[in-house]
Amino acid sequence: MGRGQSCFQVIDAMDRHALAGCTAYCPDGTLAGVGDSTGRVCVGAICTELEIRASGHEAMRVHLAQALLLNALALERSASELAPAIVEPWPRKEDRHALAATTNVDSTLLADFERSSLRSAAAWVPGVQWAERGHGGSTRLSIRGSLLRSPYGVRGVKVFWGPFPLTLADGSTPLELLDPITVSSLDIIRSVGSPVYGSAPSGMVLANAPFRTATGHDVAIEGSGGSDGFFRVGAIARNMDAKSAITAGVVRQRNDGYRAQEWSARDQAFITSRLAQKHGTTQMFVTWQNASWALPGSIDSLTAMAYPRSARPYSQLIDAHIEKQQLMGGIATDIALGQHLRVRSGVDAQIIDKKNPFGTSAINCGFKDEAIRAVGVRLSLSGDRVLRKLPIAWEIGLEGLLERDGLVQHSYVNAVMGDRVIDADTRVTNFNVFGMTTTRLSRNTSLFAGFGMERTGYDHNDHLAGTDLPYRMKAAPYPILGIEHTTPYAWKWHLRYAESVSRPTVWELLGSTGIFNASLHSEQVREFEFGVDAGSDGSRFDLGAQAFYRASKGIIQQRWSIDGEDLGYANAGGSNIGGIEAFAQGRSDVGRNWRTLALSTLSVQLTEFGTPDGPDLDATPGNEFMNVGLFCRAVHRDRFSIGTGIHWVGDVRGGGTRVVPAYHVLHMRCGYTLPLRANRLECFIHLENLLDIRYTSWVQVNDPGGRYYNPAPGRSVFGGIRMTFGGYTRAKAD
Repeated sequence: MGRGQSCFQVIDAMDRHALAGCTAYCPDGTLAGVGDSTGRVCVGAICTELEIRASGHEAMRVHLAQALLLNALALERSASELAPAIVEPWPRKEDRHALAATTNVDSTLLADFERSSLRSAAAWVPGVQWAERGHGGSTRLSIRGSLLRSPYGVRGVKVFWGPFPLTLADGSTPLELLDPITVSSLDIIRSVGSPVYGSAPSGMVLANAPFRTATGHDVAIEGSGGSDGFFRVGAIARNMDAKSAITAGVVRQRNDGYRAQEWSARDQAFITSRLAQKHGTTQMFVTWQNASWALPGSIDSLTAMAYPRSARPYSQLIDAHIEKQQLMGGIATDIALGQHLRVRSGVDAQIIDKKNPFGTSAINCGFKDEAIRAVGVRLSLSGDRVLRKLPIAWEIGLEGLLERDGLVQHSYVNAVMGDRVIDADTRVTNFNVFGMTTTRLSRNTSLFAGFGMERTGYDHNDHLAGTDLPYRMKAAPYPILGIEHTTPYAWKWHLRYAESVSRPTVWELLGSTGIFNASLHSEQVREFEFGVDAGSDGSRFDLGAQAFYRASKGIIQQRWSIDGEDLGYANAGGSNIGGIEAFAQGRSDVGRNWRTLALSTLSVQLTEFGTPDGPDLDATPGNEFMNVGLFCRAVHRDRFSIGTGIHWVGDVRGGGTRVVPAYHVLHMRCGYTLPLRANRLECFIHLENLLDIRYTSWVQVNDPGGRYYNPAPGRSVFGGIRMTFGGYTRAKAD
């Protein structure tokens, strides 16, 4: 920043992203300043009034003194600007969430870690447990206590990549398909999701595609490496003009793992595009991934303390791991039929092939060869009108998810392939119909009311037994009702009630024996939430707090015999969870040279869990009693940055009366950005678990015999470099 200059930031009014390359002009047409990659504009004292311009946005006239006072100027998108084809009812982007507690994880936070996955950034969302074995390994996601259901996969949480659902017809989600290079930001919904997304009992993850926010083009190449044999290389190219946007990228990642039998590998390529039409937009997404990760198995607390790098010996003997190839693609449209009517449609398809030698003992082991073919279709109609002086926005639609799961499983004792245990073909159909309304009762008060209904059917063909079994679950309704009121100083208060259902997956219906369990039915979830949100103009400060109560009935649980034999799954329990969540974030300028960011999170959950044939527990297995986080970052002259974060995690109950002890973990990161005309060079050093604290980062609550520890790596060091060509301009100093 030059001597005598004053600076402010220019952002998009809808998604709050920085508008790189924006310009500021004096009334006589003299160029006063050009925005850098963060949308920061520095101008000299050459005029007192400015016109701020950015491609695809309406120009804004503002006095310089007012711009400095606001610090961040929000430009509205022009009518011809490309709008994302995503399920989004009128009138606001956040209204599609129907008052559900939502946290946005922006691009800055996503880039502040080693980038092996989205886990490190998502950990700063209150109420979220996102854990994985090693860097890039087996993933688990829990939102407000859903981990109890998910010892072997992500269930109950619905995930979207742009306008396309990753979640399959049976409710399982291949979360590993999302990579930091394919995502620009995340919206994590922690409450029961809005019906317009289909059934989402344990929340949602909405991953936004990495399009540019302004016209132009850029190419970036990145590379990083670190402890335990980790390395990652990737490249991404983006282009945007007045009519279209396109982004393509590739990534290759490897990790040996802290523990034995904890390696992982990932290769992925993707391309996304967005095309403006006369009355709407069309989006197309395609990605291919080849991934594999080892399964070391959980160990008991004594082994975790004495030999934290060890794996289960039997897992090593049979080389327990997963090999997965996945291809996903889709096309979605958002078309205006008139001034007050829109139609949104989308179709997507997934091809997944998996091989999985699994097991931790000769009793529970096998070799699975699975082929999944899936299709999703969405169609909705939305509009708004004034009815008796009350503005009403509405959306109605349907979603159909189809899945064919072909599973062949062999016995695999001591790594020797045996007879076929399962040879089955299961077809799953999941249909959701939904309606949602938003009514403005007054200028500051809105009422939300919606209704959805899910119907799931299974057609199971057992090739070994030569039998066909059709299974239809009863149509399950899930209503939602909420009210929001805005008070002075933009404080928003809301109260909502929502219900949903969580259907059983193919794996839960079959278990390890392959015998279809037609007695298994969906879980029922209901939730009350009261919350408040506040934020200043320009997002200098954001604050949110929620109190909730969630009750789940018929929780699908894995049953075990005394000697550790898998007895299959049953609706065997219910839980009650009450909690408080809080999120605070502030940005400020310190003098002329420093910009700071401070973020803090708090999550407290009081739980109880009961089973029909056992004593009630005063804590639900897998749930963190408390999680407190504090993150700080400072940037000097848009070049040097330093950040640190610390998490305190409370006790977590394992199986039975066992408890995973509390811990705290600290990380630190330093980075430097070197501008090179229209290009820039970035490098970083990242220290994870700086204090070398022993803790477990992944809890398998259903494993018998106390084997629920997965020791996290000790102190780890990562370093990386990123070169970006194009799309970066610095204002000249006077």
